[in-house]
Amino acid sequence: MSTPYMPEGQGYPQQPSYAASALEVDTLRSNSTIVLVLGVLGLVLIGWFGSIPAWIWGNSILKKAEAAGIPADVVSSARIGKILGIIGTVVGLVLLVLVFLFFGAIMAAVMSGQIPTN
Repeated sequence: MSTPYMPEGQGYPQQPSYAASALEVDTLRSNSTIVLVLGVLGLVLIGWFGSIPAWIWGNSILKKAEAAGIPADVVSSARIGKILGIIGTVVGLVLLVLVFLFFGAIMAAVMSGQIPTN
């Protein structure tokens, strides 16, 4: 078994760093901001088109940050966006159920003859 060449005075080879790189931290931070924006837009304006991606992507970012050892304050926007995505998805489901109940009640009234169709 041969040892790697090391010039005089170098000592032991550098151990690989397991800490996250600055690029990875910046990428996760900017993606966290996008998730927050998606969560807010999903809750207020675009519904499930923002809420569901915010929930899924926010969860992914939080897992990557935890695996890389990145502090939670760096990806706090992703956590908030994920929570807003969950809230937006649940609110959308509740509204969908209410719409089905409303139209079901109207159809039941029409079928029973309580509302004239002519």
